[in-house]
Amino acid sequence: MANLHLPAQGLVIETNELLAGIPLEMFADRTQDYRNFYALLCRPDFHRLDLALLIGDCPTGGHNATQWGILGRPHLRSALERGTSLTHFSFSADVRPRDLLGSEDLIANDESWVPIQQILPVGSWPDLQQFGLSFGLSRFPVKQAELVDLLSNLPESVRWIELGFLALVLADETYAGLIDAVRYHIRWRNRPEALRPRLVILLPISFSAPMGMANRVDSEIQEFLYHGGANPFRGSRGANDVDFGVATELDAFNPGFEAAHAPDFDWKEEVQGMVSREDEFSRAAWNAMRDLRHASARLLSEVSDEEGASGEEITDEDILVRELPRHYRRRDLEF
Repeated sequence: MANLHLPAQGLVIETNELLAGIPLEMFADRTQDYRNFYALLCRPDFHRLDLALLIGDCPTGGHNATQWGILGRPHLRSALERGTSLTHFSFSADVRPRDLLGSEDLIANDESWVPIQQILPVGSWPDLQQFGLSFGLSRFPVKQAELVDLLSNLPESVRWIELGFLALVLADETYAGLIDAVRYHIRWRNRPEALRPRLVILLPISFSAPMGMANRVDSEIQEFLYHGGANPFRGSRGANDVDFGVATELDAFNPGFEAAHAPDFDWKEEVQGMVSREDEFSRAAWNAMRDLRHASARLLSEVSDEEGASGEEITDEDILVRELPRHYRRRDLEF
């Protein structure tokens, strides 16, 4: 792309919430890949960058705790500073929410959190309109104060801000405190209505939910920031979550699906209920279920000796539940 003499208005690394992306080690040094990336951002007609990083177990080059230290080096920021025409930007990593948000090992030192304000030169993007698109700025451990400073420095052209699956690393930091700070310190509500950014926060439904599912907290945040509503994160489920009935459940693998946030349900019980309601299924849906049962039987026959030696009984029903495609798991989907 860097060597083509053709317009290149954007680079979108779309992972659809799968754990994939550009290897982080590309930004550890000025490699040829890095120089190509830099050249793209220098183009005057380059307007969109959706950057997904593959963190994995890449070499840390002397950073002795985690690989996040690579982001603290100057290379990524130097390239992003060249994107002066950017109007759309998103930034994510391949970290599972349960690994990032469920960890008790995050501590505030240079190796366990991402200096987000140091990395993202938002002051170099005067025409930025959307900061985060699909799952936006997501899957990073950050400090709340730095994140608030970053948001306060976004240009007034920004109309959409999306934060997702972020871990706030200090013990007293919460999503409730984050949007309190936005309301009372950044004071976007003092702007004319047409110039107010829309802040959206995405949360995991639960650590056991299928990959790609999230709760989107949207209208409740706008009510709090601009219309005197209640802070949606100050409920019975703690300052980093929202109560049932608040937020909307989304599924990256079923874009048409939206549902009110509800208590988790038992996937196995749901499948058994579906199988018992034959008259509610179309022929195509039953054919799919039949094919899946055949596939589960094949999988069962391939169970390794090690698994069999564990003494745990594994039935084809168990494998059916484990392998059932996401769009057959949703109770509200019409077949």
